[in-house]
Amino acid sequence: MKKLCLFFAFALVIFAVCGCGRADDAPEGSATKTPTDAPEGSAASTAAYVQGALLREGTVTKIEVSSLPEGYAYTYTTPDDIGKITKYFDELPLITDFPEDTTGFDGMTWVVMFTYSDGTSQTVYHFGNMFVRTDGGPLYKMNYDDAAAFDALLRELDEK
Repeated sequence: MKKLCLFFAFALVIFAVCGCGRADDAPEGSATKTPTDAPEGSAASTAAYVQGALLREGTVTKIEVSSLPEGYAYTYTTPDDIGKITKYFDELPLITDFPEDTTGFDGMTWVVMFTYSDGTSQTVYHFGNMFVRTDGGPLYKMNYDDAAAFDALLRELDEK
């Protein structure tokens, strides 16, 4: 009996240490990420990051990208192009807590409309190479290099 109690106590300690059965605090489909290039102790190194929070689940069949003010209009329907754009947004590290007052910012906005196989759509606004949000969703901040990568991706797809 003593051995059985000892075994269960040992198993309980192992489960507690490993976190087995513990729910993750992050929303489903998201992952936390901390920038590796941020100086330790800086605001960026302690900022809250999340990934995979923009796009909903489903099969994307078409992506339309336009700009505000007007000027650019692209449509992507090939699985390769759609995959590259959805991967960009799924892996984009988003800062959830930032000090900027966003009312004073302006600049070009990419309006990215994702059309899903069920006929529904979702729009993502990628603006000022600094912020991103979906219709009715929270505003997130992006690192400049991550945000500028979207422009590079569009140029790459346009050169095909």
